[in-house]
Amino acid sequence: MQNVQNKLFRKVALDRLSSPEQLDQLMKITSPRAWLALIAIAILCAAGGLWAVFGSIPEEAQGNGVLVNDPTVDGLEGIIYVSLSDGAQLRPGMEVEVEVSTVKAETYGYIKAVVREVGEVPVTHQQVVDIAGTEEIANAIVPTGPAIEVRLELKRSQDTASGFEWTSKDGPPRKLSAGTPVVAIITVSEDRPISRVFPVFK
Repeated sequence: MQNVQNKLFRKVALDRLSSPEQLDQLMKITSPRAWLALIAIAILCAAGGLWAVFGSIPEEAQGNGVLVNDPTVDGLEGIIYVSLSDGAQLRPGMEVEVEVSTVKAETYGYIKAVVREVGEVPVTHQQVVDIAGTEEIANAIVPTGPAIEVRLELKRSQDTASGFEWTSKDGPPRKLSAGTPVVAIITVSEDRPISRVFPVFK
């Protein structure tokens, strides 16, 4: 008897689902708003996938230093100091952005530069003082522990008042002077996001 009742209930349920009214109700469950949400999720997933494959995550090193006179070009160069671990990663030609302490970075941006030379041995404190000019500045720009000296070639431009290329169009409306403290951000490498998960894609 129980088996017969189950069959009857199953038949009634199938009959209801097969009726046009019930089919219409099922189709209304997925509203236009739900479809839009699904489409938005699909677009986000696709964008994330494209970024993972074609985007880049920069690995950076930072150093503090000063602007100094560069006798080879009758102008200025940057000298910064980095930790031993960062110094081991640096190579001549790497791109650098230099923030100048006397220039508003949010307004004028950073000087474009490249690594010119990386020291092979740690510098002494007196060597830093000789470059920085004062004990106070030397103590402020050298990281804790042994430091490597890095020389930066500042990219020059005849179209700016400072004589250098900036990440903004024109840079500050004045010349820069030796002895000015700077902070340099060096791009060590740029990896695709997917390579952080699957190293084979590096």
